[in-house]
Amino acid sequence: MYRCIQKDKLALNPTEFIEFVEEAISKEPSILDEVVLRRFISALYFSLLNYWAEKSYVRGRRGRGGPCQDSFSYSDFHVYLSQKQLDNVAHFLFLYRVAADHYTLNPTYIRLQDRLWGGVYYVELNYDSLKRAIELAKEALRAME
Repeated sequence: MYRCIQKDKLALNPTEFIEFVEEAISKEPSILDEVVLRRFISALYFSLLNYWAEKSYVRGRRGRGGPCQDSFSYSDFHVYLSQKQLDNVAHFLFLYRVAADHYTLNPTYIRLQDRLWGGVYYVELNYDSLKRAIELAKEALRAME
């Protein structure tokens, strides 16, 4: 039987990725066109979600779907961060991830239908929002350790 996740070897810790993004934009700000900006913001969010899911799985929690039951919802991740008093972190990272992945215009208005943060928000993806996403990703990562 295929072992879905090795309990003794977590593979999805995003520490090095977060450091890579931070270093890349500080050393080479010219790489930061809108495509790169959007991909970094999205990847920061998903790297945290996947790490949380991996840690949850190793602790015995099962998600939905697939033979390994390793598909975890955004909402469960947001609730976890909220329980750690990181509502603002989860909200910012999710909101900007939605803007990066699902909206063409920048800046734009985002309509969230999430059970925690339903509403309409003005979002602008730029260097400052990426810097903020990096700082909040580090904060979320510390809470997961």
